[in-house]
Amino acid sequence: MTIEDIIKAETGNNNTVILFREGIFWKAYEKSAYAFCKHIKSFMVKKRYIRSINDEIVSIGFPMSSTQTILQGRTILLEEERKMIVSIDRIDHEDFTAWKKEQTLTLATPSPVNTFSGMTHSNSFEAFGCNNLEKEIISRLKLFSLENKTPIECMLFLSEIKKQLLS
Repeated sequence: MTIEDIIKAETGNNNTVILFREGIFWKAYEKSAYAFCKHIKSFMVKKRYIRSINDEIVSIGFPMSSTQTILQGRTILLEEERKMIVSIDRIDHEDFTAWKKEQTLTLATPSPVNTFSGMTHSNSFEAFGCNNLEKEIISRLKLFSLENKTPIECMLFLSEIKKQLLS
């Protein structure tokens, strides 16, 4: 499921929490994240800017292993391998919009610049004979905010790096 598909599903969502399976987690986006926090259980909300849709999105997530405990007593309208829909009270669009604005944007902050044996960042590439691709990958690794990413996001990032190295 792409983020565009998720946003499309959320646009018409007025009274459900739509959960999407991502690895070993269930994730809820936008109105579903709001409804989940308001009606089911409060979770830490992530708000990120997504370039492909040119907008900010909010999401929450929880491990699949805690599904029964968290959703205990809730009416599940649909349960598939990669998607679950839970019935909740009506979602107020104005309340959702205000709630979303209150959420703090999660920014990818660059890590402190490391040096190799006292060398500066700029000459360390040349000292180790890095080509342009390797320089780009090292820069991407240094800028990747591991502490703000889920295990799935980390795995996807490493997959991208591997593809880039093998091409």
